[in-house]
Amino acid sequence: PQHSSRRPLGALGPHGRTASTPRLPALFSTVPPTSPPKGGKLLNDSSAPSLPSGKGLRRALSRLSRRHSLAARKGEPSYGWTKQNLAIAMPAVLGLLADPILSLVDTFFVGKFIGAIDLAALGVCTSVFHMAFTVFRGSTVATTSLVANAKTKAEARQITKISFQLAGVLGSMMLMLLRFGGPRILQAMGATAGSPLYKPAQEYLFARCWAAPAVVGIVVAEGAFRGSGDSKTPLLASAAAAVINLIFDPLLMFPGKMGMAGAAAATAMSQFAAAAVYWFRVGKQKLLPQPADAESGIQVRASKVVKAILGANLAMFAK
Repeated sequence: PQHSSRRPLGALGPHGRTASTPRLPALFSTVPPTSPPKGGKLLNDSSAPSLPSGKGLRRALSRLSRRHSLAARKGEPSYGWTKQNLAIAMPAVLGLLADPILSLVDTFFVGKFIGAIDLAALGVCTSVFHMAFTVFRGSTVATTSLVANAKTKAEARQITKISFQLAGVLGSMMLMLLRFGGPRILQAMGATAGSPLYKPAQEYLFARCWAAPAVVGIVVAEGAFRGSGDSKTPLLASAAAAVINLIFDPLLMFPGKMGMAGAAAATAMSQFAAAAVYWFRVGKQKLLPQPADAESGIQVRASKVVKAILGANLAMFAK
């Protein structure tokens, strides 16, 4: 038979060599690969390969799924989601979403029941706190790595202690910055002293900034628990913060007649509640140095821990 001007995929050339056009993967071809006849040529088929139809795509995906399951049974590496992946990923995701979720609750009550000016002022403050606290997310990563790589439990406890001490210092510094530098920060964000946004924004900023040490302690505690393999405590702390904020936000804003300051106070209370959950679990799981650790003779250099945490925070700030 006469051949088409366009040689079909897989056909042999004039000297028995395969055509230069590469064969498409099976996933993108609905026609199963065929072997050439004895004469070294294929029958005429001028139809170009097309993308699979709905049934063809389902069959291809089904084949890939079977191959993945077979590879897992043979002991080959598998890159699918597992319970261990989720146990590590979910606390990290919720930790990143904790502060935006708390701010979202404030946004709902302020925007629904107070007014547009206060809602705009809340937007300014939300940006300020997000920038101030997101920088310290590097502490979580650094603490997780340091604790997980500790050779003994005694060493891990010393690392956790040093991390908490540094968190107290950094949190206090952030509190002072927000409390005494708050007016200039608000002006830099556009809420000048003559703006109607300034007064409600200042009320919210001054009421919520007191939780700064608790927030920095939370990110370090999250890293300590993740490094020790505990993924439930961060979930529990995030849930406690969400419940406290949801309950006290309307109570302090309306019956308490605190307005914007009430919304900020409720958010600060929720962050202190999360810190209390972490502190309780730290004592229960003995993540801080114990009297018996002195016998091990292991000493962790504080400069090493401080350098790692500050470096991670600096990287987060640059990002």
